[in-house]
Amino acid sequence: MPGGAQVPEGYFRAADAIVEIFRALREHAPGRFQQLRDLPGDDVSAARAWASDNNLNSEAIVYCAAEQRRWWRLRPDKAADLELGGGWESPVVVRIWSDATEHWLQQNTNRKNLPRPGESLTRWSKRARALYVDLAGLQPVRKSRAKRSLDKHCRWLVRLQLGDSLKAIAADEPGGVDRSAIESETTHLAKLLDLQRRRRPRGRPRQM
Repeated sequence: MPGGAQVPEGYFRAADAIVEIFRALREHAPGRFQQLRDLPGDDVSAARAWASDNNLNSEAIVYCAAEQRRWWRLRPDKAADLELGGGWESPVVVRIWSDATEHWLQQNTNRKNLPRPGESLTRWSKRARALYVDLAGLQPVRKSRAKRSLDKHCRWLVRLQLGDSLKAIAADEPGGVDRSAIESETTHLAKLLDLQRRRRPRGRPRQM
């Protein structure tokens, strides 16, 4: 990353959500996403200023925003259309080598984590899953549900952070949705991203 910054803690477990956050910005608030491209200064400083202006002050989001700017500089043809780095099928950024990666590999080759003599596949798979959940910082109870609707929940969070109200977001959902569901899912996402939720606005929503 420019400036030699390290991958922030929590990035790996939140990477999928960050991709959807960026997609939501590109599709529903392109003017805000364009600001990231056009701000002057080095990539890290500009990304941090952009995140602050848009209530997206998460170290993981700042990291990805700086990487996105760097990719746009390398690919001006993609920058013109605000295309996400790496294309639609892959994450916004390449998950570069880090201390976290090194720790992961060490744990996966640690003798105590390998199959034991006489241990059944079922029993070892259970231990392996527990190790994976521990290292990745996942929440398995919520993962499947959140994954199915991740794009929608990220869109809700983006709108809230940019100034829309729960009432406005609920009204725009086909068939409607309870405000409590929006509150619950966006609170969960914000916690995953280590992002402070914006206070609920009063009055009319801001123009995006």
